[in-house]
Amino acid sequence: MSITETLEEARRLNWKSDTRKLYESGEAATNSFISSKDQDTKEFYAITLSPLESKIHSKGIWYDFDARERLVMSLWNQVKHQLNRNLSNNYRRYPDKQLKDLVAIEHYDKNEKAIVKPHLHGTLAIPKELKQAFEESFDERGSLNLALFDTDIRSVFVKHIPSPDDLNLWNGYVLKQQFGVISK
Repeated sequence: MSITETLEEARRLNWKSDTRKLYESGEAATNSFISSKDQDTKEFYAITLSPLESKIHSKGIWYDFDARERLVMSLWNQVKHQLNRNLSNNYRRYPDKQLKDLVAIEHYDKNEKAIVKPHLHGTLAIPKELKQAFEESFDERGSLNLALFDTDIRSVFVKHIPSPDDLNLWNGYVLKQQFGVISK
């Protein structure tokens, strides 16, 4: 074991077990989501998308988890398309200018006992040279202007992820109710 690995393990020993578990599951997700090259060439953002709860009730899908997933993923695909268009108007021809995403949908509260409005948490990887174009898609609070989208969306927020440790913790949080739900 190298000195760096020993120091890393010593640092982790001081964490609460929940934090360590979250970090380590996030670390595994991060490693499967991005390459080591991506860590140097990408900026990372946390994203949360929430639909309107009233629409879920009016569609009669509150207890239909497949329909809830389809609804939230269709909303996410609309947002993802628009964000990619903001990065490069002809993004489909340039895969290196597209955002990469790792997303999961939550259906339960933090104790996993009660059903809540489904919402999406995710991580976005953006080419560093397109950071300004990406950030211009959001207001100063990190909120996306929803005028361009389906009325089923309540909110979309992003926040920059400043460090690899924060990225691992966030990815652990994203996947806390799911295992292996990775989209690229």
